[in-house]
Amino acid sequence: MNRDNNISNNKVSFIEKYNKNIIVSCLIFIILCLPFILYFHILQRDPNSLDFKAYPYPIADFDFYHYYKAVFFMIFVFLGGFIAIFRSKITLSKYTIGLFIFFATVILSSFFSEYRGYTLKGGAKSFQGIFVWIGYGISSMLVFYLFKTRYLKILLFSILLTGSILSFYGLLVMWRVTEVIEFVQFVAPKSFTVNDPNPFIDKGYLVSLFYNPNYYGLYLSMLSTVSACVFLSLNEKKWQYLSFISYILIFSNLIGSRSRAGFYSFVIVSIIFAIILLKRTIIEFSKSNFKSIKIPNYITKSVLLLISSIIVYNMMNAALTNINPVVKNFEKPLQDWAGDSGVKDIRIHGNILEFQSFNYKPIFVKFDNNNVYFSGDLSFKNLLTPSRTQVGDTTVFNNNDYKPYRFYYNNDGFNFRYFKQQPFSFVINNNLPLLRFSGGLVTISNHDKIHYLDKNNRFGSGRGMIWSLSIPLMKETIFLGKGADTFPLLFPNDDYVSKTKALLFGYCAAAHSMYTQLALEFGVFSLIIFLGFIAVYLFETFYIIWNVDFKSFHHFLAIGCALTTLSFIGSSAFYASMLSSSPVFWIVMGIGITSNYKLKKLSLNK
Repeated sequence: MNRDNNISNNKVSFIEKYNKNIIVSCLIFIILCLPFILYFHILQRDPNSLDFKAYPYPIADFDFYHYYKAVFFMIFVFLGGFIAIFRSKITLSKYTIGLFIFFATVILSSFFSEYRGYTLKGGAKSFQGIFVWIGYGISSMLVFYLFKTRYLKILLFSILLTGSILSFYGLLVMWRVTEVIEFVQFVAPKSFTVNDPNPFIDKGYLVSLFYNPNYYGLYLSMLSTVSACVFLSLNEKKWQYLSFISYILIFSNLIGSRSRAGFYSFVIVSIIFAIILLKRTIIEFSKSNFKSIKIPNYITKSVLLLISSIIVYNMMNAALTNINPVVKNFEKPLQDWAGDSGVKDIRIHGNILEFQSFNYKPIFVKFDNNNVYFSGDLSFKNLLTPSRTQVGDTTVFNNNDYKPYRFYYNNDGFNFRYFKQQPFSFVINNNLPLLRFSGGLVTISNHDKIHYLDKNNRFGSGRGMIWSLSIPLMKETIFLGKGADTFPLLFPNDDYVSKTKALLFGYCAAAHSMYTQLALEFGVFSLIIFLGFIAVYLFETFYIIWNVDFKSFHHFLAIGCALTTLSFIGSSAFYASMLSSSPVFWIVMGIGITSNYKLKKLSLNK
């Protein structure tokens, strides 16, 4: 009887081990292979479809970066999820319950969306449909299922290996040694010539295979934290050398990406980590007498990381400046972040244009055949009599009561200028003004805005304008959002005045903040659940870690994953969730939560 039980137990143990090997293989594929999936995909869009509305560019467009990533991500994450669900018991905890609630809002928002067909697959070159979002949650819960330290180490080293390969390739791109290993040349059709798949490099940005330096910087800010913590935690010299090299490669690319949010997030979490280590070191010194003081190994390694980081920072700055002498450094914003932009709004009332200023009274301009009239009110009962100066065929209008305003009028159109700001150009068609925008003529549409953000519309390379228009939309998405990947369908891209003020002349297809993205796509309630989940995880980690001696691998692992999570959510205030980086975030967070469980279990066993 005992023999039969032993055979049965061994069989169950073998099956469980076999299942876990498949699951960890699925996660390794997502970590290790997803960034290198660049297969060329033609996007055929019907002009009447939601796909075209979400991204109204040429009907036959192409995508290298997300379509097939989404396909393979869903295949492997759902394969692992299928095995975990049908071959094991699901352990309920505050984390699994929190994830269930969050993803319930994802499912409900997408199912009841007026764009339901679109939410299933996503679009607009993002392709984060409902199944991709569910896949993010499954990837975290798969890590809970693995639990063993051996599996967690495998996942960590897979992350560092991927980051190292991408970073090494990024440096080769910077050094122009890409002719023999140009990945994109192998995946594009012969009829399509790729002269430079990394167009940002000539502007002094380093992007590797991510195309966009912002997404690459977000990815590297997480990996820099992970690689630093792995280096500090390991004692074997071979692994120390490898993890240190990995950190140098990844950090060099983080500097090269010029992602301000990614870089500053990494700096902030590094300071927090240094405070925790320093606090623990002071406690250890206070317990020993002067003769027996011994500097902890992790302090020596931390100093080495700091010195190396300073050297790499200066070397990368010098190298990228040689590529482009006018490249902007982290300390020099690409555009003005704040300040009075002058124009508050421009509104149209039939054949009347209303110009609103932040600091001056509004002025109204009416067009009647070839005549132009100015007034301080919409009724035009009290006309203004500005001075007129003729310069060639152009008439310039000035008025002492409205000194900041300048108006120019000729047969080609009507221009308005506020101080030295870029002029707004209009064309009068049957007495109705049309705004010139990106080479075309468009009607003026007005939407609710956040006053402070609208005033600082150029903040964060135009993010002030994007957030100013996005946040008021949340009034309609308190409990349920509009569904996965629907942001480009919701954003008022027809507010051309706001775009002109922010010098953003393209089509906005991304939220440029994961928080507005979550609030609009899944609801404000969903955003609160997500932030609450992260807050509980971070609080628990810091509570566990605060008084430990950092002699265990899991101590470094727990704090490293927590800081990586903190780095991601800090950077995500400026970047939307994307398949380029989000899978790593959800997996690392899963590793961190699992490590917390192991630390609590070790504490109970003592």
